[in-house]
Amino acid sequence: MLNPENQEVSLLDSHYTFESFIIGGGNRLAYAACKKVAESPGTLYNPLFIYSGVGLGKSHLLQAIGNSVQNLYPEWKVFCLNGAKFAEEDLTKIKGVNLWLIDDFQLLLPESHLQLRLLPIFDLMLALDRQIVVTADTLPYEMKGLDKKLLSRFQGGLIVGIKDLSHSDRIAILKKKAATKNFSLKEEVAGEIAKRVISNVRELEGALNRAMLYASILNEGELHLEMIDEIFPLTLVPQMPKAVLETKTEKEIAVGGKNIEEISGEFGDFLFGVQSKVAGFIKEQQKEDNLRKDYKEKIYIWKMKGFNVANLEGMIEFAPIEEVSREFLEFTNNVQRLYDLQGLFGQLVEKAKPEEIASIESKLFDPKKADVLETEIRALEKRILGQSFAKEEKLKEEESKEIALPSPITSEIEIPEEKFEFHLGAHPEVGLLVEDWEIFEERLEEAY
Repeated sequence: MLNPENQEVSLLDSHYTFESFIIGGGNRLAYAACKKVAESPGTLYNPLFIYSGVGLGKSHLLQAIGNSVQNLYPEWKVFCLNGAKFAEEDLTKIKGVNLWLIDDFQLLLPESHLQLRLLPIFDLMLALDRQIVVTADTLPYEMKGLDKKLLSRFQGGLIVGIKDLSHSDRIAILKKKAATKNFSLKEEVAGEIAKRVISNVRELEGALNRAMLYASILNEGELHLEMIDEIFPLTLVPQMPKAVLETKTEKEIAVGGKNIEEISGEFGDFLFGVQSKVAGFIKEQQKEDNLRKDYKEKIYIWKMKGFNVANLEGMIEFAPIEEVSREFLEFTNNVQRLYDLQGLFGQLVEKAKPEEIASIESKLFDPKKADVLETEIRALEKRILGQSFAKEEKLKEEESKEIALPSPITSEIEIPEEKFEFHLGAHPEVGLLVEDWEIFEERLEEAY
């Protein structure tokens, strides 16, 4: 349910939730990333960029994030808008929101002046830990006309794709859609429909509606396997299985029952050239697949060691292999830097302040934050070494100081010559001291 205070900036459809989203092999990663963002907006995967073909569920996930955040964080203001409807006056609304959802971002690309206006808003929201989620029909680095600075912001977050639906995915979608419509759909019937409609969720839902209509007219609401041919006439698109392509040798690829090498003349040369290109493509594809597999294994090891591999995981399946390799190399270099910085931090941690420790520890396993981490650790090192140096200098200064004692009295005191006589009287225990000075003014007597 929407927060009334947020309705003016929130254009969400409450039907799109995580519970109603059908999870399959092609969208599992995107679903998991969106769930994480909805649970902790502004702290993970910011900005989040979701891309896929038409009708595969990216808009559903975008809306699900918005609805979930509205429920978990009622004080958050949400702004959801399609790229085609984005106008300059919307820029003022964005500045006051906590969660910004942009659907079909590629439709905003022709408005280059708006891109420039968006950049400072992006930076401000990211700095304030406000969440940005974007969907598009292609990868950001494949978008023509996308500002390079905006591209760098997307690459600094998480880019995740949704694959085309597999046969099992299509069956699951058909069965769940049928259940929500209280329509009984048998497994074999759903499987046959899934063979005929292979594109996206919207077409599957349309196909189910068509089947339900036919069933209600022809068979009192029941749908049987033998009815499928009438409802969905077969339109086969021949495809050579990948396994067959990979096992064919140059001599086995034939035209009209003849091997290519048996066809002479200009046409034979042309076919041989095409065949060579196909063989080269297959080899390159195999090499690329092996490289991706190798990357996945290493990414898994790093993940088990606690490193943040979200960005690599998001692009390993879909991004061009050249882009994956560049990101992989940068990631490897940053991991080595993290190891070195972890060792240095271990030497400094005893003298670090609690807030310094908390900030540094939050970045120790995030290769994307290696630069920031190094800056913080170097600052800590400088502070601690500066304190040690100052303390050492103070000790040296104190040791060099001599304690100033008062000088001994060396001047002689002249004592006048005196004559003392001691007279014993009748009582020996009593004595009289007579001062025989030349001039005396007083006399001391003691008598008992």
